[in-house]
Amino acid sequence: MTTFDYEPLHNEEHFQTVDETPKVRSPWRRFFARTFDYTTYGILLMVIQSFVFNINVGNRTPGGNILDSFITYFLMILIEPVLLKFFGTTLGKWLMGLSVTDESDNKLTFGDGFSRTLTVFWRGFGLNIPIYSLVRLAKSYSACDAGETLDWEVDSVIHLKDEKKWRIATFLSAYFALFVLVFLIFSLASMPQNRGDITVEEFSENYNRFAEYYSFNPSRVLNDDGEWVMREQEGNVIYIGGEVNPPTFEFVEDSGVMTGMRFSMELINNDSWTPSYNDEIVLSILAYVQAQEGSSPFKSDVMDLIKQIQEEPFTGFQHTIHGVTITCDYDYSGYVGATNIAYLISKKK
Repeated sequence: MTTFDYEPLHNEEHFQTVDETPKVRSPWRRFFARTFDYTTYGILLMVIQSFVFNINVGNRTPGGNILDSFITYFLMILIEPVLLKFFGTTLGKWLMGLSVTDESDNKLTFGDGFSRTLTVFWRGFGLNIPIYSLVRLAKSYSACDAGETLDWEVDSVIHLKDEKKWRIATFLSAYFALFVLVFLIFSLASMPQNRGDITVEEFSENYNRFAEYYSFNPSRVLNDDGEWVMREQEGNVIYIGGEVNPPTFEFVEDSGVMTGMRFSMELINNDSWTPSYNDEIVLSILAYVQAQEGSSPFKSDVMDLIKQIQEEPFTGFQHTIHGVTITCDYDYSGYVGATNIAYLISKKK
């Protein structure tokens, strides 16, 4: 009789279980990567608002800021799945050495990436709802630190390439670059659309753009010939201080190129409040002087003059900036200057 000696293949000496991929904890590394991505999406929104919709993002209301935060998350939900599908990471994750795959170590499909990012917004950021958002962030931090599977990682795996110190330095440098980029966006958005040797039509375009950008909201705008036309208004409009006709702009041109502009106003026995016309002065400077060669968003000369005009209405001045001489004279009697609102008030009142 033949016998065979054998050893079980599944004893403790010959069999070793294969563990799952270790969970990447590093909650702060992941949080800062996510924050960096959110900031880049916010900057993208800022570019669209500033240069497409002519919105002054530096003058947003609290309600506008809340709306912007939701739009930023919407951009995140749309863009991040594309990045995960083609690159397996995002800029913030890449800086921190992080990447995302499915359980088979393949890049996520757009659908899986979309589901993942949407769940991050819901379960990670709490739909950006005050207080609830903080609760969700705290719970996500605890779960991540404990090595638990987060809600958005049921069908995906996050990998950490390494934790080299140079990544932190690179991350901080990149964040600083984002702040510089924000400054550049603000600066470039404050420059005229038309620059150099501009025509009256281009001056009018600059003027109307700045009136909207800085929320002057006049009842009239300039047409292509530099003449006033009524702005189309929605709903009811209330004019404070009575209706005063705007000044007529007189343009100087040379071969179709605008070389100067002037206006004057004379009001006699005006019983209503009389404006300083500082709005027209400021917008004209922005539209023409800043359009001249040599003007730069990094020079403060124009903005310094505008600040002086706004702080000292009804005070004459003369300045030469970028080859343009700006002169303003006021002469009035029988009125009291209300400098805080830039109006003259009749002493008969």
